[in-house]
Amino acid sequence: TTVPGATRYETIPYEIEALKKTVTLLTTLTKISQMSNEIKVLLSCYARQSDYYVNKLEHIRLNEKQEIGFIFVESEFVQA
Repeated sequence: TTVPGATRYETIPYEIEALKKTVTLLTTLTKISQMSNEIKVLLSCYARQSDYYVNKLEHIRLNEKQEIGFIFVESEFVQA
């Protein structure tokens, strides 16, 4: 769910959490023995894609934190 008034970067932790839960769910579904191998392969692909997006979002979040830190240090330097 979106948070009213939140910026795109502020919602990233929620998106990461949702994707991790999706990966867990998809991985659990692949263990159902009655499911066809074709479905298991598709679920596995979706789980890998979700995991890939988790890594991308974590990378974006890390870069944003570094950028905010740099802007803060830069503004402190300018004030001095």
